[in-house]
Amino acid sequence: MKMGGRANLWQIADLQVLKPMVDQAVIGGWYAMAPWAGRISNNKIDFQGKSYLQEKNLEQWAIHGTVFYAEGEVKQSAKNKLEIRHQTTDSWISPGEIVQEWQIGDDYLFTSIEIRTFAEPFPASCGWHPWFLRELSRGKPAQYKIEATKKYQRGTDYLPTGKLVEVGSGPFDDALVVPNGKASILWPEALEIKVETNCETYVLYDLPEDSFCLEPSSGYPDQINRDPLIVTKENPLRIESTWRARLL
Repeated sequence: MKMGGRANLWQIADLQVLKPMVDQAVIGGWYAMAPWAGRISNNKIDFQGKSYLQEKNLEQWAIHGTVFYAEGEVKQSAKNKLEIRHQTTDSWISPGEIVQEWQIGDDYLFTSIEIRTFAEPFPASCGWHPWFLRELSRGKPAQYKIEATKKYQRGTDYLPTGKLVEVGSGPFDDALVVPNGKASILWPEALEIKVETNCETYVLYDLPEDSFCLEPSSGYPDQINRDPLIVTKENPLRIESTWRARLL
């Protein structure tokens, strides 16, 4: 399965909620970010005294990992469930795999990402990058809420400075601290989606006029180099999220 096994459509009754994919692979649909999420400092992973340079995939950045534009292997497929596996690339620290799972029901979408190592431990991060339309075929423009308590201050290089600040008002291209993992999207007179996840970080990107992104993630951008989560054979990195839809 090409293009990272991304979802290109999420049809809820008569409503399509995702922005279509365009020529640039980072834009459109809904894809997994792994084995790192967001931007990383100097496009490399530093671990145990060594540096692992990653391929640039958006202008000057190695961003959102390798899964979103790579071909994966479908390991399980049913009417309402899909499992896709990706191998880590040769530039990664140690051989491993990324497993995505998608399940869809009448009123919900469940998805998970799990990163595993085949050999030595390595740092990792992951998340989802859905592109939601601001306006649907009916109803009013989207309103969204992330139950954030703080925001990671963003430097001129778009990476966190290490300081937490007040969330403030948008527009946003920022990582937010969300201890309870909850968010919601409301298109008045059309649809509501409520999100629950075991992620305590969201990235909110709402600069485009036609779309916005709520991105539950295992951590903030470049955390993999600063305060990494370590994947071992006994302890893979796993995140889950459930998106419940209600027609209005």
